[in-house]
Parts: sequence; structure tokens; C-alpha cells
Amino acid sequence: MAFYIYSRSNVTPVVGNDLLTLISAANRRFCIHEVYLAGLGIQSQANDFSGARSTGGTTPSASLTPEKESTDTAAPAMTNATAWAVQPALAAGTPLKFAPNSNGGQIRWVAKTRTEMEFRNLEQFSLRPTLVGGANISFHVIVEEL
Repeated sequence: MAFYIYSRSNVTPVVGNDLLTLISAANRRFCIHEVYLAGLGIQSQANDFSGARSTGGTTPSASLTPEKESTDTAAPAMTNATAWAVQPALAAGTPLKFAPNSNGGQIRWVAKTRTEMEFRNLEQFSLRPTLVGGANISFHVIVEEL
């Protein structure tokens, strides 16, 4: 078991574009343990974000280097993307919804034991804005790779 933290600060969300896509390695799996989002605006405006399974996507063009929970942990086998030429398609149904207010609103979702979203064999998780209130956000996602 290895834990990784994927984070971005002061990001401009764009409706329909993933803030982060996590892609499991072949013959490996990962679980989402926590998602945190915070609005960085100075006016009260609504935001809405989805955390869902996704498929496809063409030409990922950027990625994050995750923070390891332990310095003894190896680099993750899973990959990630923060930009795409063509965005992945979200699966039907959205298991996770987040709506932090732009003016400093914070949302923290922590999976209860044995309720983590699990991904395996190249399955994908997308964190995507579906409504943007006009302010930047910061976020992190804590993942366990098994």
C-alpha cells in the first residue's frame, strides 16, 4: 500500500475540462480516499464539481508529480493528466458531487472504510467542474495505490 497526494493551487476551472484525471496502471488498482476543494474568490458565487469514472480522452498534455506519503515509497505506477486535446467522457451517473462557494468555500470528502472508489486495469477517475462561479480554486486528492 502506498499513498500519494495530487494537488494544485490557484487553478482556473473551466466547465467540461478535467482538473485532474487519474489513470490506473494495467494489472494495478487505486482507491480514492479523500478529495478537498476550496474556492479562492472574493465574491460569493456557486461552483459545482463532479468526481466520476471516465473513459477515453485524447492526447494528455500535462501531469502532476504526486507527493508521496513516505519517502520510502516508490513512484506510482498509475498516471495522471491535467490537460487533454479531447477530454475523457464521464460515465453515466456521478458518484461524487462537490459545490464549494467561490468565496472561500471548502469541501472535504473522506471515504469511510471500505467505501473508497476503486479503479483498476486502466480505469480512470476525473475531477471536473460542471459549473464555475468565476474564481480560482485549490484542491487535493489522496489516493492509495494497491
